[in-house]
Amino acid sequence: MSIAVDGSGNLIVAEYGNHCVHKITLNGRASGHVTTGSGTPGWADGRRREAQFYNPKGVVVDDSDNIIVADQSNHRIRKISPEGNVSTLAGNGTRGWRDGQGTQAQFCYPGGGGRWQR
Repeated sequence: MSIAVDGSGNLIVAEYGNHCVHKITLNGRASGHVTTGSGTPGWADGRRREAQFYNPKGVVVDDSDNIIVADQSNHRIRKISPEGNVSTLAGNGTRGWRDGQGTQAQFCYPGGGGRWQR
């Protein structure tokens, strides 16, 4: 499990074994607005629960409240927009070690979180 905090103080939680990412609002409720992932391991970009993750390991929130996710077993870095749209930022899904832009890059089980800073 990985936890980050967005600009409003909400918790962003990556559930590794449940293959999803949740936003927990300040009142302690999971927000369906940004909760993403079907709960079934896989890979799919798309809106909210249409999207699929495979062991999301790390999360960080950028200055625009986009959630950046290390999708570990998919070997990709993904982005969840504030509206709940999931897209792939980097990685082509093949385990490896290659620099490159976007889907030309390769990762080997990316994980961890961090702090977004310009």
